[in-house]
Amino acid sequence: MLMAMRGLACATATGVALMLAPGFVGPVRADDSCRWANDGECDDPTVPGAVTGVCAPGTDSTDCANVRAGSAGPNSCRFANDGECDDPTVPGHVTAACAPGTDQNDCRGQGVSGGGGPNVLGGGGGAGGALSTYSPWRRITNDQRQYATQPGGVLALHVYNGMTFQAGTYTIHHGYTDGSGPHSPIWNIRSETVTLSPNTQYVARADRFGDVSFMPRDMPMYPRPAPGTAMIYARNDDPTSWRAICVVPQGWGIGNCGP
Repeated sequence: MLMAMRGLACATATGVALMLAPGFVGPVRADDSCRWANDGECDDPTVPGAVTGVCAPGTDSTDCANVRAGSAGPNSCRFANDGECDDPTVPGHVTAACAPGTDQNDCRGQGVSGGGGPNVLGGGGGAGGALSTYSPWRRITNDQRQYATQPGGVLALHVYNGMTFQAGTYTIHHGYTDGSGPHSPIWNIRSETVTLSPNTQYVARADRFGDVSFMPRDMPMYPRPAPGTAMIYARNDDPTSWRAICVVPQGWGIGNCGP
């Protein structure tokens, strides 16, 4: 007669019994239900070092795992010392896969000048160096069905160095892309200068002729921008082509838009 055992025997497909101790809990699957999950950026507002707060808490687990794991030291990001700056707070970074301050070897000499302001590629900072918020390249789908499921029929831009844009003068770069991935090529780039007023929401709409309109629009379905700041939402009305948009302070080089 077999001895009674204090575990639960589960027969596997090969006939081998797997003994599970009482109270055993299987592996917990990461919650990546946010629509911006797995884009290489932590968007959970409860995670220190998150790039944005556009996801509900706990719904961007894979992206934010790298941020949590990288909170121990100046080169503790798992992508540190790979020859690419992955700190989203450093102008000109290649990716935003690391928590701020955890990829210092790769970002040294690229992020902050001796004067304490951004070491901007291609020029000085906007508004006398006061502006630091920006949105790197965002590829925007041409699938019009996607917008039908979004509040207001638009997509919120990801803002770095803040949850919303500081008021001031910015350059919007926009162009065509093929939607092949997060680093898909961008061509036919055009640039426009816009001024963001405080406490205002804006919509940038790409049309089928290669232009982008930029207008203030009240968006009650989204939270109001923080006092004194602004927010930009985007939409692609061109059903034939993916588009890309980047927003940087006036005077910043286009290199700050990233790949």
